[in-house]
Amino acid sequence: MPISMPPGFRLILADINAGSNTPSLVRSVLRWKSTDTDSLQLWQQIDLKNKYIYELWEELCGLSTANKSAYNKAIQTASKHPLDSTLSDVNNSDDPDWKHTKEILIKLMLLNQTSNHIRKLMKLMGDKADASIEPDCQTALLDECMECPGVLMAGVPGAGGFDAIYCVCVSNLAAETLVLKLKSLQNKNVTVLPCKQTNSGCTIHNAELLPELTGHFSE
Repeated sequence: MPISMPPGFRLILADINAGSNTPSLVRSVLRWKSTDTDSLQLWQQIDLKNKYIYELWEELCGLSTANKSAYNKAIQTASKHPLDSTLSDVNNSDDPDWKHTKEILIKLMLLNQTSNHIRKLMKLMGDKADASIEPDCQTALLDECMECPGVLMAGVPGAGGFDAIYCVCVSNLAAETLVLKLKSLQNKNVTVLPCKQTNSGCTIHNAELLPELTGHFSE
């Protein structure tokens, strides 16, 4: 289904200079899924939480258009705080937009909480399947990232493992703060990747116009 990242959000990726055997991880999870009678319940929980993330993103996209002023104020506020329950203590009742700003802040908190819950479920799946989906060293690193102001979500992409982490920040300011944090961890073999998200989705290019890329797709 189509999905757009809410305005202002930034995706940060970092390589951990390590490696995981993705086929082995996948085989372990599929083996667990086929033999553990409780696996379906955990699988469905993760699916429901992922769908809720999608719903919240869609709602935030709508709110960014319906009340741009309140949305921008919410993003500015969230950029200055860790996005946990302490965000609910922020108050500015003198602001005429505050009711709508608060509504957006609550949705950001729900995104944060839901993402954290997905991480716990994925880690539980890894434990049950004997697969290092979110190894303890990655958990410590992700928790450290989540303490940075404006970091909304974090996790291990793809099949998980030791390879990389991703973080979603609410603004450029939050992303810049996180990048500085990650660069300070180079002694832990963390390397920030020079990439950024796009809201255009998958794009098909004409190979004749991009001859330098044809070798990558020839097979």
